Amino acid sequence: MDIKPVKIEDRNLDTIALQADLVRIVDWSLRWQLRLSESKCKILHISNRRNNRNAFYSIENHYLESVTSIRDLGYTITSDLKFSQHCNLISAKA
Repeated sequence: MDIKPVKIEDRNLDTIALQADLVRIVDWSLRWQLRLSESKCKILHISNRRNNRNAFYSIENHYLESVTSIRDLGYTITSDLKFSQHCNLISAKA
């Protein structure tokens, strides 16, 4: 199962809301017997701010790793939404 919850985080309440969404996702996955692999779950904070406030999130008492880039559907997505890392990976394969 592959899901991508997204929340625009401007205040602490948004952090609490996203954590609550994660709890609901875990509850749903357990109900349908589709366990999440916590080790594969990552947090990508997307921001153009230099002082990006990185919050911590967890799934079943397992803190999720915060990453600066992630590969999804063949594309590398970075926290600043620039394509330079993706282009470098593609050109290195050529």
